[in-house]
Amino acid sequence: MPERIVVKENELEQMIVILRRSSAQLREVQGEMHAIAQKMEGGALIGVGGTEFVNGLNNNLSNSIEALAAKLEERAAYVQRELEQNQAARNQSRGRFV
Repeated sequence: MPERIVVKENELEQMIVILRRSSAQLREVQGEMHAIAQKMEGGALIGVGGTEFVNGLNNNLSNSIEALAAKLEERAAYVQRELEQNQAARNQSRGRFV
């Protein structure tokens, strides 16, 4: 006989909040990083090394941060869907078993 499946909805809801908050924080960091890169372009770094550093911030690191933030949002949406499906199944089966 299979074991009873227990879904801790409050923990799933907390997970959704944490994932979305983390994604938002990453995007804030990304914005701050762009501001730093703009200051550097204004003369803080000179030459090819400075240009490459700014390009690395604006392109490589920025793209990686955006990909991670998007993945966190994707996971949050997945957990949200699973939670909603579990709640719907529970509500649907509520009167069927005594």
